[in-house]
Amino acid sequence: MLGHAPVSKVATYAYVNPVIAVFLGWAVLNEDVTATVLIGATVIVASVAMIVRNESVPAEEERSPAVPAGARAAPERPQ
Repeated sequence: MLGHAPVSKVATYAYVNPVIAVFLGWAVLNEDVTATVLIGATVIVASVAMIVRNESVPAEEERSPAVPAGARAAPERPQ
């Protein structure tokens, strides 16, 4: 997968797995989910989403300038 996707996307499992573990602990083992746990999970998921989103948007320098529709460069005249 590393050959086809950025490292940040591939590594997101390491950050999302604890959130899944908390959910499974609650669902299967009846563990308590406190407000602190929910806040931490929210911060983790939001951080991963920001990293993936920022990487998928090209940098400002890499974007080509927009050319208005119908605009053409003037043909060069031979001298």
